[in-house]
Amino acid sequence: MTPRSQDEESPWQPRPFVPAEVTREEWSLYHAFRRVRHAERNPEEPLDSDETVEKQMLVPELNWRCRRYYYPSDAGEMAGGCYFESPKPSSPEYESTRHIVYASLGVIKPFRRRGIGTAMLRLALEELDRRGARVLSSWVSEDDGMAFAEWCGADRKQIERASRLVFGQIDWNLMQRWVDELEVRAPGVTLEMYADRLPDSFIPEYCPVRTELMNLMPWDDADHGDIVVTPEDLAKMYERLDAAKAQHHTLITREADGTISGMTDVSWKPEHPTEVEQWFTGVHPDYRGRGLGKALKAAMVLFLRERYDSLEVIRTENSTTNAAMLAINELMGFREYKKYVVYQVGRDDLARHLASIE
Repeated sequence: MTPRSQDEESPWQPRPFVPAEVTREEWSLYHAFRRVRHAERNPEEPLDSDETVEKQMLVPELNWRCRRYYYPSDAGEMAGGCYFESPKPSSPEYESTRHIVYASLGVIKPFRRRGIGTAMLRLALEELDRRGARVLSSWVSEDDGMAFAEWCGADRKQIERASRLVFGQIDWNLMQRWVDELEVRAPGVTLEMYADRLPDSFIPEYCPVRTELMNLMPWDDADHGDIVVTPEDLAKMYERLDAAKAQHHTLITREADGTISGMTDVSWKPEHPTEVEQWFTGVHPDYRGRGLGKALKAAMVLFLRERYDSLEVIRTENSTTNAAMLAINELMGFREYKKYVVYQVGRDDLARHLASIE
């Protein structure tokens, strides 16, 4: 059963938004839209400048096919916007992830419940069929979005917790103790800091370990593919970080035999000098139970204290089932301020839903 595709019967017609091709007027409309959506969805978090966003969006994708669309109102403003992405056939993640399309759908509040969301779902079905995929996956943080996802038949698959740590409330004695305990609990293990960015000479050693550790993250019930981190991926990451003049700091634990057993990394942007974003932290299962996770997190915040005078908040996200990392974060002082829910719906279930409402 296949519902009708986008056609002239719908008052809401998608327009493609291709960063390399859009006009200055379309960029202005986009920035106005994203500011409203940010205020609705992420008011507690910093908003990147127009210049930074444009520079980062203009960095070509290496391994992902990304299509963006917007829905104009009668007055010409962006009432809604969406994007869809999936791995390219040349991507090392293609075979394990080709069945999934990741999506983000957003409608500003004055235009909700007027059919834009349904129009986006029809577009999503077209994207699934265009890519030969069978699962649509999206992160949702707003109550309206969760209600919409459940209305269209999507299932909750994973819950992510967003937390923040107030820098002025950190127990620095505890952090130093966690670092000092490493010598007793894990003799022979050393901490290695790579400030600002990873050196080219280290990347071939780093990528396989990062790949292995990231694939150990809990996925709960979410359908997913393998994560593969390559030197080429890191080069693209640094292009986007350079566009924001951002700094990337990585800390690893190295065993006495030279093995990398754990890692953590953060980023800092000069346009948001009071904020640090905690990225990934992971310890290989063979080396857990010796305080490596605590030492990594503690040594990183001690480094940040010395590096930046302006810091006020560190932000991070974790699956609510990642008990070990949540426990460390709680002891450090991280507190939840928001949750994200991963929703997924099968292609055929989505098609049946859309057919039922015509």
